[in-house]
Amino acid sequence: MDIVISYKIRALEEALKEDSKAAEAFKREIIESGTPIIEEVEGYNRFVWVTHLYFSQEDHSNIVVHEDHITFNYERAELTRISGTDIWYKTTIVPYGQTVNYGFVIDDSLKVTCTDRLGKVVLDPNNKEAAVVEGTLLSVVKVPQKTSE
Repeated sequence: MDIVISYKIRALEEALKEDSKAAEAFKREIIESGTPIIEEVEGYNRFVWVTHLYFSQEDHSNIVVHEDHITFNYERAELTRISGTDIWYKTTIVPYGQTVNYGFVIDDSLKVTCTDRLGKVVLDPNNKEAAVVEGTLLSVVKVPQKTSE
């Protein structure tokens, strides 16, 4: 399976080659607009790219997104840290119109069961929308319907 990387993340990585302060400008923009990033992509007629972001200056072994459609494959759900920054990201492919319930697990062993993991899920600090889903408080994003053909 191909790894999908958000266009905004690619642009940030390119900008960082020229300007070490690009990460701070990116973070300010993201904090103002909220997360996750949703991108419509040419050639994806039924799906959008949803990029989860987590900012942390602490050293972590990993950060994993706990999301409905990738819950049972945590190695696939690991966020990638952008070298030299405190920005972690994971881009997933989600159908138009879907509601995505998600959270983050910090320093996940990748060995515990989904049930064990639920007690460690934290909300997305840059998303104000949350709901209790099956007894767990999760961040929520509603992916818009397709706007063009």
